[in-house]
Amino acid sequence: MTIKEFASICGCNVQTIRYYDKINLLKPVRVDEWNGYRYYDEKQALDFVKIKNLQGADFSIEEIKTLLEKSNDEICRAIEKKIEDELAKLEQIKKIHSTYLSQISTMETKISESLRKKASQFNVQDEFGITNEYAEHVLKCAEDYLSAAARAWEEVKEVTFDDYETDDSFDEEDEEEWDVDEDYLNPLESPNYEVIFEKHNWDKTSEVLNELPELEPGEYLLHFESNEAKIINTAYTSIILGIVVDKNSGRQLTLACNAGDAKDDKNHFWLLKKK
Repeated sequence: MTIKEFASICGCNVQTIRYYDKINLLKPVRVDEWNGYRYYDEKQALDFVKIKNLQGADFSIEEIKTLLEKSNDEICRAIEKKIEDELAKLEQIKKIHSTYLSQISTMETKISESLRKKASQFNVQDEFGITNEYAEHVLKCAEDYLSAAARAWEEVKEVTFDDYETDDSFDEEDEEEWDVDEDYLNPLESPNYEVIFEKHNWDKTSEVLNELPELEPGEYLLHFESNEAKIINTAYTSIILGIVVDKNSGRQLTLACNAGDAKDDKNHFWLLKKK
């Protein structure tokens, strides 16, 4: 029978039968050498039933190919084994669901404790011109800001990437739009940023923070370069970010702060705004 007649018996469209042929699941018994028409035997409809059911049971294509050679009893036993495996997975998922929030909370606590331990390595009064109590406050500001920013980023990804439904619709140019690492790590070389304030040869970070201009709504990056060991301390950038967040509370700002090695023996700072 023709592929159209065979698809009618199987209760599917012709494209499905062609797809099964393409992936070597259900080959026609004959292909006309002149016109390329596919012809099927009625009994192959039984294989179609097996394929559709095994697909629905989440067997892989390679597993289905193997099972097509088995008896109905063997296929039923394979499905029973699949049920056992899926039930075991479900129990594992239930355990993950019951402990997920507590694990996240525990990790957030560990991160906070680590930041505060690293912050204690600084004399915050000397370096930032703030009290220990205010340092605690701005660290919390930074944590809250970064958590909110992470949630917003996840929402943006969820909304935006829903537009890409097929592999070929998402190309390298699209991917580059989301690759911000280069801009973040080398902002002075990026055409996407402009320097709106800079300060060099400073000693304490408080000198920079005290001279920061008022920030208008927009996206900013605070970029520090120094040869001092403090720049590798994550609490350093967290405290700076927290101070700026606190001072600009209520304003529509997107902020980031990074620190890297200076090419000389001096301290440098640039405030950059996204164009």
